[in-house]
Amino acid sequence: MAQRRMFSKSVICSDAFKGMSFAAQSLYLQLCMEADDDGFCSNFESVRKSISAKKMTLDELERNSFVIRFDDGVICIKHWLLNNVIQKDRYKPTEYQEDFRKIYVKPNRIYTISEEKGVPAVRIGKG
Repeated sequence: MAQRRMFSKSVICSDAFKGMSFAAQSLYLQLCMEADDDGFCSNFESVRKSISAKKMTLDELERNSFVIRFDDGVICIKHWLLNNVIQKDRYKPTEYQEDFRKIYVKPNRIYTISEEKGVPAVRIGKG
């Protein structure tokens, strides 16, 4: 896993982000730090417990369109491409390829699961 992560001011300084509880804001930042190079994270529970957030905090992130939750317990950071640019020589594809194939990228570089709103994420170049 990478040792550096970035956060876009357009995301974390937005009214939508600042309108969430401090627990949800903190959880989002911690999940971004734990995510792989495609923005996927499978250890939500351990991250949640490490910051003493309640189980409903992920619901708040999902309700406010900051994460996508998959049935297998993996989550995806919706603003990953706005937050991070990974150099091609350092990029390691996600191990959650089945979930990754369900992701589309909108013109504003935000992940979605709606194929009508974007192009498959696999077409988006890294780096």
